[in-house]
Amino acid sequence: MESLLDALGIHGWQDGAAVATILGIMVGLLGLFLAGWQLTAQAKLARSEFEDSFSREYRQVVAQIPTKVFLGATLSPQERLAAFRFIYQYIDLCNEQKYLHERRRIGDKTWAEWEDGIMSNLARPELSAAWSYVAHHAVRQKENGEVEKEFESLRRVVEPRVYDGNTAYLPPPVNISDLYTSYVSATPSLTGVAWQVST
Repeated sequence: MESLLDALGIHGWQDGAAVATILGIMVGLLGLFLAGWQLTAQAKLARSEFEDSFSREYRQVVAQIPTKVFLGATLSPQERLAAFRFIYQYIDLCNEQKYLHERRRIGDKTWAEWEDGIMSNLARPELSAAWSYVAHHAVRQKENGEVEKEFESLRRVVEPRVYDGNTAYLPPPVNISDLYTSYVSATPSLTGVAWQVST
């Protein structure tokens, strides 16, 4: 009866060494495959956790915006002033999400869901007016004299409607280069201003 080694055609130590080398290579390749699979799994988990952090931030920001905004209502001038910093944060968050998707940090499936929500929300009257206001004022002058529009990523998702200064959403920001800090808190000089609420 032929031995297993003879059946495999291994007749000496040199053939055995060759088999051991082949087995070593196979084990090494298997190890590389498993390491690659583990890295891929870890990358997916890291991306998922990263995306989840944006979902948490979204919930925190929109919790500060009056619910009626998401139901299609507009805010009174006083409500608008009080809510503007959160609306601005929402617009900024949307821009950041699009920017990160463009850099492949946000997955396509997640982005498709977020994009749908962004488009839906920014079509609502109050948020549409706020986006128009922010987009109009969020420009800066470069040293070479060119004007640069900020929120470029979000502009590629939802083009803001043309801003109508005659029906001002809010008074122009105190510091046009920094909209957010202009309305972080309601200042007495702004609370007495009469606005026409744009819809």
